[in-house]
Formats: sequence, C-alpha cells, structure tokens
Amino acid sequence: MVLLGGLALLSSAVRLGIGGATAVWDLGVGGGLGASVAGNAASVAIGGAVLWFAWRNIERGPAPLAAELWRETSGALLATLGLALFMSADVVLVKHYFDPREAGEYAAAAVMGKAVVYLPGAVMTVLYPMAAEDAALDRKSRPLLIQGLLLVVALSGAGAAGLYALSEPVIHHLYGGKYDHVSSLLGMFGLAMLPLALTQVVVSYLLAKGRYGFVPWVLFWAAALCLGIVFFHGSGFQVIAVVFAASFLCLVSLLVLDARRLRAR
Repeated sequence: MVLLGGLALLSSAVRLGIGGATAVWDLGVGGGLGASVAGNAASVAIGGAVLWFAWRNIERGPAPLAAELWRETSGALLATLGLALFMSADVVLVKHYFDPREAGEYAAAAVMGKAVVYLPGAVMTVLYPMAAEDAALDRKSRPLLIQGLLLVVALSGAGAAGLYALSEPVIHHLYGGKYDHVSSLLGMFGLAMLPLALTQVVVSYLLAKGRYGFVPWVLFWAAALCLGIVFFHGSGFQVIAVVFAASFLCLVSLLVLDARRLRAR
C-alpha cells in the first residue's frame, strides 16, 4: 500500500507539474494529454523497477522472470490501456475532426466533465486490497463490489448533478467568459461520465480478484468508442453520446460477464 500510495502521489505530481507548464506556456490539448501520459509512464517505470528487484528474490518456477512478470501484469496493462482510450480518445479525435475553435470548446468542457471519473479514486484504492485479500483467502467479496458501486454512484452522481446544475458559473469562473456558450456541453459531459466511473470500479475489482477474462471486452468497447466517433462527430453532443453509449455498454458487459461466472460456480 505504501508503494501504491507513493506511485499515486508521483503520478499526480508529474501531471500537476506538466499541467502547470501547459497553462503557463499555452501548450494546449497536447500538453494536457502529455501530462497524463507522463504521469502514468513515471508510475509504470518506477513501479516496474521496484517489482523487478523484489521478484528477483522470490522463489518461482522455471519460466524466465520476464515471462512471469508479463503473465501477471499483462491483463492489468491491457485493461489500463482500454480505460485510457475511454478517457482521452474523444479529445484526440475531436481535435482531428473539429475546427480549432470547436475543438477548444470541447476540450474546455472535457477538462471539467471528466473530473467526475476521478472522484471515486479513493473508493478504488480501498476496494482493491480488500478484494485481493478475499481472493487470496477464497472468500466471497461481491458485497464489496456492490458497496463500491453505490459509493461511486453517490460521489460521481453528486459531482455530475453539480456540474449539470452549475455548468454556467463553473465555465465562466474557470475560463472568464471565453467559453460561456459551452456550459450545456459541460452539463451533459458530467452525466455521460457516470458509466465510465462505475466501469473503473468494476475493472479494479476484477483485477484484484485475478480475473482477466473481461479485458477483451474493455478493449472491444474502447475500440468501438473510437470507431463511433469516427462515424458520428457532427457535434460535441454527438461525440458525448458515443462516449456515454460505449461506456455504458462496457459496464453492462462486465457486470453480465461476472454474473455468469458466479452462476456457473
């Protein structure tokens, strides 16, 4: 847990530093995406190095260390990649398809709207080790998942409702009237992020239980989101609708997959 907390702080510090540079030097959307990528890369690099040196002293089978590391971490890596696409692919594609003014308006709404997804971070930090412990002791932990989902509905739901109700003053306060006319976009953005916030909790729970059969579904719906935006990008609202649909269908797929596994036991 100390390592996990330290990596989370490191990732946040890197993002904050690059985000500050983005604001000072006006690096735009690319700078914001760079901050996210650099923060995650720093966490992966340092966490991977720590695990590598720790695992070198652990008794293991005949397989090479690199092969064991890949087997144990590839599922989490691919799931994280899928979630990263859910979080950032829309902004990248909007920047490609929209004119600079419209892309800037969408990015302005996305910055605040996606804050809803970060609200349940504390829930996932607590849920993961508890679910992992239950898996190690072969105990049922479905109630943990239900409690986590309910907490996220409360936290992210309150955040989304707040953004919807206060979108105009929030946009005006942050951007000084430059993007006042996109307040309705922000209101819808917050609501559209709810399924993704819940999906993150389910993914964290399944990873803690050592179940990786869901990973192809995350990647499938992330790819579907990208293709959906390629074909449906007539407006910011249309893009948000695609994000909501892909996130919701991904959430339903994961819950159905886990429910079927429970019934098959």
